[in-house]
Amino acid sequence: MKYPGTYLKTEPFLERYKVVANFLPDLSDKVVVDLNCGEPNFRKFIKYKRYVANDIFVPDNLDGYEFIHDTDTAVDVKADVLCVFGYGGGEHTGHPLESKTTGSSLVRLSEYKPKYIVIEMAHKWEDDFKIYSTLKEQLKDYKTVFTHSLDLGDHYHDKRFINILEKK
Repeated sequence: MKYPGTYLKTEPFLERYKVVANFLPDLSDKVVVDLNCGEPNFRKFIKYKRYVANDIFVPDNLDGYEFIHDTDTAVDVKADVLCVFGYGGGEHTGHPLESKTTGSSLVRLSEYKPKYIVIEMAHKWEDDFKIYSTLKEQLKDYKTVFTHSLDLGDHYHDKRFINILEKK
């Protein structure tokens, strides 16, 4: 099955990964989990010990990382950095292409106490549904240490909202 969010693989959207990589410390001895990755492009901007990604769509390139071809509910990996790029909050928005379990999977995996949690999404989802605010309320052991907005164009999905949380 072809990944529907092909725009997320275009050059302007790579900026999301660069912003996060520039904020985080050296991850060369860390485990990174990239939930519902689509295409796990964050790995191209960091060094890591282990990179685990999942999606129901198979990425174009499977070299240099572990891929779980399954839903986020099947991921059970202890990470130092837990990422969700393109969080769509399907449980709130009802959008048919967005997982309805990403938020609960992220909260479940946060019980492994990763040092950082990265949540990146279209700003519209926070503006209209407060999906970041709602998720943040469930991550009580974490504080937001970085927030950044990116304006990549004219469509609602071009307005991006990046948050990095750190374990208290």
